[in-house]
Amino acid sequence: SGLVGSEMCIRDSFRPDDPMTRAEFAVVLDRLMAYAETKVNPFKDVPAGTWYTKSVLGAAAAGILLGTDVDKASPGDRITREQAFTLMGRALMVKENEAGTAAYSDAAEISKYAKGYIGGMTAAGILHGSNGKCSPKSNITRAEVITVVDNAIGDIVDKAGEYQKDSEKSVIVNAAGAVLKDMAVKGNLIIAEGVGSGDVTLDGVTVEGSLVLRGGGEHSVVIKGKSKLGTVLVNRRDGKLRVAVEAVSYTHLTLPTIR
Repeated sequence: SGLVGSEMCIRDSFRPDDPMTRAEFAVVLDRLMAYAETKVNPFKDVPAGTWYTKSVLGAAAAGILLGTDVDKASPGDRITREQAFTLMGRALMVKENEAGTAAYSDAAEISKYAKGYIGGMTAAGILHGSNGKCSPKSNITRAEVITVVDNAIGDIVDKAGEYQKDSEKSVIVNAAGAVLKDMAVKGNLIIAEGVGSGDVTLDGVTVEGSLVLRGGGEHSVVIKGKSKLGTVLVNRRDGKLRVAVEAVSYTHLTLPTIR
């Protein structure tokens, strides 16, 4: 994955066994989705100008990071495994499946809000637990976050231009001007916030999971050729999105209420 390098895209040395903070996890999400700058700050504990401000506010604006209270993000707190899995599940729009938590002997310890995503990510092969346990209340380490990201994401398309590579996992597009051509994605294909109001073209692309539209604008997401899509989820939270469909087959188009 383009996300993970020797320093995991965080501000200092890797330290794989260290627990991760909520701010650091927001930075990981930002590296995936490339959130835009936002001036809206609903959190009194997120000051302007820090190394994590853009990432926390971007994840909040996208509806991924909801905060620990009405006006608190608790950026310095260590993030638990169930919190991290929930945020990742929301970002990737994993299909919720509470029944999937039955794989863990400590399923009863998983908070209600996290069960759908943890079960869904388990069913999708993204989460495996350890010794039959999920350990939802434990702090997640940096190495564990890398494992989850690598299990979930096959590729990140972060530059304009033509891209052609099949993926057994999900693929994220976070740059405008990307053209995906003659490829198959077994997981979700996510047009992320980093595309902004730019354009993305899918030409002869097969998506076995969902096509998730978080970015794109009036210039449109163009779907053409012999593209075959499953569920299409439109989840852009601001601005207009035009989807131009040319000779494409899809099984279901979902336009959820955006809050």
